[in-house]
Amino acid sequence: MSKQLLSLLLGLSLLPAMGCNFGPTGNGSGDDDDSVGDDDDATGGDPTVVTIADIHAGDVADGTFITIEGSVVTTPMRFDEEDNEGDFWIAHPDGGPASGLFIYTFYDVVDALDEADDAQPGDVINITGTYVEAFDYGLPELRLTNASNVEVVGTTSLPTPHLVDADDISGGFADPELWGAVVAVEDITVGEAPSFENYNEWVGDGVIVVDDFYYADVEVGYTIDRLSGVLHPNFGDASVFPRWHDDVQFTYPGCDSSWTSDTVQGARCRVVDEDTEVTINNLVVTSPAPFFGDAFWVQDFDATGNFAGIQLFAIFDDLTIPAIGTELNFTGEVENFRGAAELILFSSDDLVETGNDRIADVVPLEITDPCTLGEEHEGMLVSIPTADVGALDYNTYPFEGCPLIGVSSIFWDDVSSWESDAGGEGTVTNLVGIVSERYEELSVNPRSTDDWDTWGAGSTSLW
Repeated sequence: MSKQLLSLLLGLSLLPAMGCNFGPTGNGSGDDDDSVGDDDDATGGDPTVVTIADIHAGDVADGTFITIEGSVVTTPMRFDEEDNEGDFWIAHPDGGPASGLFIYTFYDVVDALDEADDAQPGDVINITGTYVEAFDYGLPELRLTNASNVEVVGTTSLPTPHLVDADDISGGFADPELWGAVVAVEDITVGEAPSFENYNEWVGDGVIVVDDFYYADVEVGYTIDRLSGVLHPNFGDASVFPRWHDDVQFTYPGCDSSWTSDTVQGARCRVVDEDTEVTINNLVVTSPAPFFGDAFWVQDFDATGNFAGIQLFAIFDDLTIPAIGTELNFTGEVENFRGAAELILFSSDDLVETGNDRIADVVPLEITDPCTLGEEHEGMLVSIPTADVGALDYNTYPFEGCPLIGVSSIFWDDVSSWESDAGGEGTVTNLVGIVSERYEELSVNPRSTDDWDTWGAGSTSLW
C-alpha cells in the first residue's frame, strides 16, 4: 500500500519505532554489510536449546547463544531500512503468560525472510540467536543475525489470545510474563484517539494501543468489544500491538446491523473483513481523480442514511476515471488505510459501467454545522450553506470551532494553486465537496472552484 501512503498522506509518513537502537550484535553501531562470515552475520558456536518459558523464569543468562524450537510466529515483520532494523514476535503455540518473545534483527535479515516467505504469522520455526536483556528494564529479546538461523518446520493456528482485565495492562504497566504474549481485553472505551500528536497511539480504559501493524479507525467514546494483539513494553510502556482487522472489534456508531457486504454501507461499517472480495453494484461516480490519480469517489444514492460514500482506489496505473454521474458495478476488496475506507480495484475489467447516467442524482447531503461532520459522512458528497474558516494550515482551511475539520485540496495538483484559487480566511458560502479522512482529521474537498459560491475576500470562484 505504499502508493496510497504517498498519495493520501501527501508523502508524509511516520516510521514505526523499533524495539532497540543498536545492532543485534550489541556493539552499538547497527552496522550490517551483508558479508557472510562477518560478526554481524555470524551464526555463533553451539547453541543451548531453551524454551521461552525458561527465559521468563530467569533461567537463561544474558548473552547466551540459544535455540528455541517449535515456536510460532505471531506477528508480521516490522522493518526500518534507513536505520537497518527489523523485528517480529514469536510465542509458544499454547499462548498465555510466559509464552512470548521479541525477536530483534537487521533489515536485510527480515528482507531475506520475507523474500523466502519464511517466518510469516502461523509458521512454526526453530530459531537461533543471542538472548539479551535490553534496556534498563531488562526487555527479553532474541537477537537474530542471519536468516539461515530460522528454520520453518510447519504451520499451526496462532495462539488464542490470553484474556486479561484492562486493569492488568493499563497505564503502561503489566506483568513482565505478559511481555511478548498475545493478549486480549474486552469492553473498553476509547479515551484518547490516534493523532499526529500522540504518534497514532490510542488509549482505551488505560490500555495503550500502538498502530504499527494495524491502524484502528477509532474515536473518543467508541466501545471496543474486543482488542487483541501482542503485548510489548514500547519505550517502557506496556502496550498492545493489534496486528490486523480482527484484532480490533468494534462498530461505528450509527451503523445498521441490516447492512450487508454487497453495499457501500456494509463495506463502510466493517460488515466484511478487510482483504475480502466483494461485489457492489449501482455505484454512482461523485468526483474526478484526486491529485495522486488512479482513484475517485463513489456513492450509493439508493441507500438511506449515512455511510453511503467511499473512495475507489486502483492498484494499477492509468485508470480511466468515469465521468461524474456514471453508474458502475464493482468487484474488488475492502480496506481501511489510516482511517480512510477504500474499495480496492485490481483490474479495469472489474469495473463495469452500466450505461446509466445518474448526474441528476448527484445531490450533496446538506450539513448545516460543519463541526457535526463525522465518520458517517466520510466518502460522501456534502454541502455546507455557510461557514467561517481560519488561515491556511499546510493545505487545509480549518472550520472555526472545529480545528480537526476543514476545507482541503485533494483535487488540486499542489498547495500553491489551491491557495491561489481559494479565498483565504473568511466566510465560505454554498460549499460542496467530498468528505475525506486522514487519520482522525476530516476535510471537505471541493472538486473545482465551481464547488463554492463565495469565499471571503479575493475569491476566484467561477460560480
